[in-house]
Amino acid sequence: MKKPVKWLGGKTWLAEKTQALINDIRPTRVIEPFAGSGAFSFYHEFESVLLNDTNRALINFYQRMAAGYEIDPSKYVLDKAFYEEVKAELNDALVTGRQLGEKEAGDFWFLCMHSFNGLVRQSKKKGTFNMPMGKYNSIATPPDSKNFQTVTRNWSFTCGCFSTTQAELADAQVAIIDPPYEDFDKKRKVFRGYTGDVNENLQSRIMHSLSDFDGVVIATNHLTPGLVNLYREHKFTIFTTMVKRSVSCKADGRVKVPEMVAFRGLSRNQLQLLNDNFEIYENTHE
Repeated sequence: MKKPVKWLGGKTWLAEKTQALINDIRPTRVIEPFAGSGAFSFYHEFESVLLNDTNRALINFYQRMAAGYEIDPSKYVLDKAFYEEVKAELNDALVTGRQLGEKEAGDFWFLCMHSFNGLVRQSKKKGTFNMPMGKYNSIATPPDSKNFQTVTRNWSFTCGCFSTTQAELADAQVAIIDPPYEDFDKKRKVFRGYTGDVNENLQSRIMHSLSDFDGVVIATNHLTPGLVNLYREHKFTIFTTMVKRSVSCKADGRVKVPEMVAFRGLSRNQLQLLNDNFEIYENTHE
């Protein structure tokens, strides 16, 4: 199924490019410690999935949809003042620590689907949403709640640090590692995610959390020498592909940049299944 919300950095492209590999692995249990839109798992409709994220509003949305909540689009209007009011109410719930419910799930969907270019952006200090409203001709069609329930009937959704999912890895065949973008070079601006996650030593912490996992790991990030070296040290095979990563309002401003896609736990034959959609990264002089 299509991912239920827009999300900058979503991995539908990765799901499409790894179709042959996933068909060969046929996993029954998949874990995404940095879920975001969960595009990879929603695309493949795995039997059992754990989607984890630090974004409380996002996880509440998933949980409410899984419980059968149906979004009523007639409650929302394409008006800037209304949009800002909805955003303020959701932010107040996040700042005060109120329990989030169906209303907040619907409001989160409305903000995500009608923001500028589908941008989901939160302040680093408070975690409040600050993305502006975009230009749309009509209210988006909400995700089908019955289809969502069917696909996710054996899924779970948790809100917390990625490290809390480490104990769950024992039952999984595949782990999708899609953390905020990291800039090991410190020389150029790189999208780091908008949730305010602490990135210090993040990649090393990720490697530690995967140290006892003998399943398949698929990790993505910006292609930098530091990341390439780190992942190679931990027995990953590095591939690259070109992806769009800009939120420019101009189509010609959305340039493609090289993405690192690292794989671990694959057989030689399985690695060959990637050759049609990825290029092996053979640079050994990083």
